[in-house]
Amino acid sequence: MGVRCHISIGACALFLLVVAEIAHCANSSLHLHSPCVERERQALVKFKESLNDPLNLLSSWQGIHCCQWEGISCDDVTGRIVKLDLTTSFERCQRSQPFRDHYNFWETYEFEWKLFGGNPIPMFIGSMQQLRYLSLSNAGFVGKIPKSLGNLTNLHFLDLSGNEFSPPLNINLISELRLLEHLDMGNVYFGQAHNLLQPVSINLTGAPKLRCLGLAGNGLTESALDALQNMTSLVHLDLSHNNLISFPSWSVNFKKLESLDLSWCGLFGSIPKCNFH
Repeated sequence: MGVRCHISIGACALFLLVVAEIAHCANSSLHLHSPCVERERQALVKFKESLNDPLNLLSSWQGIHCCQWEGISCDDVTGRIVKLDLTTSFERCQRSQPFRDHYNFWETYEFEWKLFGGNPIPMFIGSMQQLRYLSLSNAGFVGKIPKSLGNLTNLHFLDLSGNEFSPPLNINLISELRLLEHLDMGNVYFGQAHNLLQPVSINLTGAPKLRCLGLAGNGLTESALDALQNMTSLVHLDLSHNNLISFPSWSVNFKKLESLDLSWCGLFGSIPKCNFH
């Protein structure tokens, strides 16, 4: 039927990550002998001290050259931090032999929580106004999303997936991130915020460049998804692992959509003809 609706939002994330890494590698030689901005370095040190890190995954976070620390990238001119990615530490942990030997699948989540979890997102992140890439995926953060994240007006990539935030979720901050291209809120505990998508849809109109949206594993239903029907500028949409019964009929109007992930949603019935790229 010409339907190609199964590619994950990960394709968009991978593309943006590759672009970021290429830029970082091209400029990394300029930072070999240059320290980063001191107030940002001190903020990262305090952040590290507030975390649990039994495997010492942030062992590179020492010295004055924070632009070369694990998960950190800086602007080649100003030295300001433009990328903070804790995901790399988790990936390195999961690849390690001790981790595979001592922790099975069911213990993984609890173990990661002990590594970095149980803390709110630190307020200081909102002061790093040059950040273009922020990934706190599966870092086990709790509490409220700080309003200070709305100060990160240069963000192109924001991944808050896999955390347990308490309502209210401060979704309004999204409308302030007008350069945002990728937003992943998958597998986020929303508490009693059953009407989350309504404010999300309203406030994403303030992010005109948004192309990739991840809402996997949030217990969403068809009626909740109606709030997304006007977001026709999306290119990648991940709705996998939600409580859907039928294929969203409005998706046929998403002419720019290149990938739509509806895996593990319990769908049955016919699939409407779609003209995705």
